[in-house]
Amino acid sequence: MGLKYVLKKFGIFILFVWAALSLTFILVHLMPGDPAYVLATVYMQQWNIKFEEAYKMAQESLAWDPTKPIWIRYVEYFANLLKGNLGESIVYRESINKIVAKS
Repeated sequence: MGLKYVLKKFGIFILFVWAALSLTFILVHLMPGDPAYVLATVYMQQWNIKFEEAYKMAQESLAWDPTKPIWIRYVEYFANLLKGNLGESIVYRESINKIVAKS
């Protein structure tokens, strides 16, 4: 196995990882509905607050801004992944990095 073979396999690996992450991003963003709306209804029930306040909290929690163009969200998604920022858990309201570190 030469260096050329290893580099070729590594390139294919990187391509497949990129394709899987891109597909995940696309599927999540093509799903019908607004995830912030769904989470806001949960917040309304849990904390007995008005919808507007719950919706704003949900948008902040999800880092969801539907007004941004999808390509900007795509770039931010990959930038966060490359930095090791996996986001915040909706259930535990804590950084996913901290949850994984505890495991």
